Amino acid sequence: MNKSHVHILALLLLCCAQAFSQEKKTIVADGIYYSPQPGQIHHGISHVSYFKEHLYYHLGDELNVIDIDVEWPDKVDGSLVRPLQHFLAEKIFKVDADNLTDAYTKMKARYGEPVREKFKTLPDDRKYCHVSYELKEMGYEPSKYVSYILTSISEPKELSSQKGDTTIMLLTYDLGRQTVLTIDDIIRRSRLESSNYRRPFLRMLINGVGEEVEGNYNAIQVIDGCISGEDILFKTLWTGDQDTVSVVSAIPWTWLKDYLDKNLYKQLRRPAAAIADEPYILPKEKDGRPIYVAADQNAEYPGGHEAMMKYVSSTIVISDDARPKKKPIRCIATFIVDENGRISDVAVISKANPEIDRAVVTAIKSMPLWKPAQVDGKAVKQRLSIPIQFQPER
Repeated sequence: MNKSHVHILALLLLCCAQAFSQEKKTIVADGIYYSPQPGQIHHGISHVSYFKEHLYYHLGDELNVIDIDVEWPDKVDGSLVRPLQHFLAEKIFKVDADNLTDAYTKMKARYGEPVREKFKTLPDDRKYCHVSYELKEMGYEPSKYVSYILTSISEPKELSSQKGDTTIMLLTYDLGRQTVLTIDDIIRRSRLESSNYRRPFLRMLINGVGEEVEGNYNAIQVIDGCISGEDILFKTLWTGDQDTVSVVSAIPWTWLKDYLDKNLYKQLRRPAAAIADEPYILPKEKDGRPIYVAADQNAEYPGGHEAMMKYVSSTIVISDDARPKKKPIRCIATFIVDENGRISDVAVISKANPEIDRAVVTAIKSMPLWKPAQVDGKAVKQRLSIPIQFQPER
């Protein structure tokens, strides 16, 4: 399966436990190693929550429909990334908060109360508002940076009290300096005002487009950008006599010495520095009931470990670009199996890269019902972790 940068460009334009005491054997299938670990949870250096909901709220007789799909960084490479979380809460949810729980609570309060019963009469369409919040990881280099595309769209009808808004932006978080970088922090725009620098830069933008752009265009404007792998992704506007189109271009950052912020260029070139580990406390209960790590009888995938290994190896599909090139990389995910065997609260606690992390989370979320854990003969919630290792291309 060969996606290269087309997958990333499509996304943009559309927006547009420690090991357990009894270790299980490790299985490899198509370059994926999987070692199931029910029991004591692995404490990862990261915690990225993959959170998706579709909500109906009402404010008096106004109906608000809210769609949320975020990959929220609670912790990245040991850091709680408070400046990043505060920035994301402000830009996505339009609230003042430095963690997902507070941001989510404040955001929902703006839309009233949850709809808990059927409407007695049809809601007035003129008082309707649809809101969409998205956050997707676009790039990651351990202990150096993590990049995102965020989308916040509010579309109220004429009699809704909600405010209309559209925010779509790329950003990079410098893990070493603990700083949010937008396009003006990445590129030296003053260089683009000089024809000596602007002309070669425009040629790189044109050559960096993943697919042919049809039409005649006489102007290209850089709108946004972020770091992704070995490239800088630039979102640009191409203007011609007939129309204007949004185009994404990928340029290796090593080609951009004369254009990148000097401090950023030095940061990208030097080896990653260690980041002090800050504690992130996992919730010990949910819905008023405890979450167990160890249980009398651990939660079990239907059919047992062999069936789960087969599921993992057949479900997780990644592109050649996402697969490691030289040495294996590992993604560790954590999740809760509730009293009914349902999966919830999926998070990545040791990151590989955006595509692999997302594929692992998708596979876990689509699992069938588990046999729940038991304590004193009663079904209970249990938190588990799964490490999956990806081998280089052969």
